[in-house]
Parts: sequence; structure tokens; C-alpha cells
Amino acid sequence: MALISKFAAVLLFVTLLHSTELEASDQIQPSPPLDRFAIGFELAYGYVTHFSRALVPVPGEPDSAPKLGEGLTGSLSGQINFDLMLGPRWKHFGALSVALGYVDAGTKFVRNVVDYPERVLLGNEEVTSPLTQYTAELSYSLLTTEILFHYYASDKHLRVYFGPQLAFPMSDLMREHFKLVQPREASFAPDPDPKDDLRYSRDNRSIHLPERSLPDARKTLYALKLGMLYEFRIKRFIAAPFYSIGLVLKQPSSTVSWKLTWMHFGLRLMHTF
Repeated sequence: MALISKFAAVLLFVTLLHSTELEASDQIQPSPPLDRFAIGFELAYGYVTHFSRALVPVPGEPDSAPKLGEGLTGSLSGQINFDLMLGPRWKHFGALSVALGYVDAGTKFVRNVVDYPERVLLGNEEVTSPLTQYTAELSYSLLTTEILFHYYASDKHLRVYFGPQLAFPMSDLMREHFKLVQPREASFAPDPDPKDDLRYSRDNRSIHLPERSLPDARKTLYALKLGMLYEFRIKRFIAAPFYSIGLVLKQPSSTVSWKLTWMHFGLRLMHTF
């Protein structure tokens, strides 16, 4: 009986000692850190897609603008991000992200047209229905700001995000010209009194229109941004490949038919605090 009592006392002592060690261990090992906010930047490359008619009609022929189809143009973007974390990422809470960025949305339209209303000569004879190539290049850059909501999906490293984006055009310079394609030996007959300050090339096979801004350009564009990213963490540093789409809700010009969308993929680098 005395032996059983001693064994019970030893067992109770060991149990209490083990319990004390566990409590001390819990106090020494901190819980996983909760990110409060993050600061970083991202760089991306992608494409600008659009659908449009000519940016300017043939001089003197307001209804002669050649129809232009869908296009895809390379685009660079970059921005600075500030994320405010709303909760621990492993519980599917999200974050609010505020960003200031830049988007290169310049584009180029090329289309063959017939019957440009300028005389075309082959020797001394006038050519009927010559084939002419119309090219319009638009340098169009935007300063953007956005507020996005980020949500951690089932995987604690995967974020999806969406929210409004404002874009403010910084440049919208248009360059346009017409070039004779067929007949190869033909040339434009320079007008002694050219319309709209047209410029002819030395061989008279190209006509350059004066540079100008996008007609009736909007000062502010409204867009909806959607995207997803995947986090790779090293302590408090985050590297996150991402893909995003910016859907412009109104056309850049109130008179020129041009639907603008940008799609970018790139890398976001962040430091959490």
C-alpha cells in the first residue's frame, strides 16, 4: 500500500512537471506573426487590345475613314503598392491594396485602303483605284490609381483581387500616314495647295498627316481591375507572380470608336510589417 502511494505521488509529480514545461514552452514559442501591412512594387509586361475605326478620316472626306479590326499591342506597366492586411491569411481573410501606377497603352493600326482622294500618277497617266496602306500610331500613356480587395483562396498563398481603377492620360499623340502599295512605280501627285498641311515624302509615295492629340479625349478613364497572384514567402519578404486585366468602362475618346483593355503578367515584390 505504501509502495502504491509512493508511485502515485511520483506520477503526480511527473505530470505536474510536464504540464509546467508545456506552459513554459508555449510562452517561449510565439504564435505565427500577423502581417499588419505590406509595401512593395510590381513590374509587368502584357498587351493592349482594342477595336477601332480610323482615328482620322481622309482629309476632305469625313466618311472615308478605313475600318480597322481588332489588334494586340505590347504594353509595359509598373506600380507602387501598399497593402493593409485584414486578417491572418490562413483563415481566408483578405487585404485592401492601394496603388499608384503607370500603363503604356500606345497602339498601332494598319489597314490597306483603296481610292485615296489624292491623284496618283504612273508616268503621265492617272491611276484609278490605287492600293494605299494607312498607318495610325498612337502614343498613349496613363497614370493609374486603384483600391483593390484581395481575398486568400483555399490555398493560403493564392490571392484573387478586384476593384475600381482610375486612369489619367499623360500623352495621346497621334501620327498618321498613307503609303502607296500598288502600283509600285506610281506616286502621289503633290497638291499645290495641300489640305491640312500634308507632307509628302521625297519619292511622293507617302503622305504624312500633321501630328495631333486624340480627338475629344477623355481626361479620366474608369476601369475595373481583376487579377490573381501566388505568394512565395521568405520570412517577411514576398515575391508574387501575377496576372491582371483592366477593363476600361468608357472609351478613351467620346467620338472615336476605340475599346481599350489591358492585360498584364509580371512580378510583385513586397515587404511585410
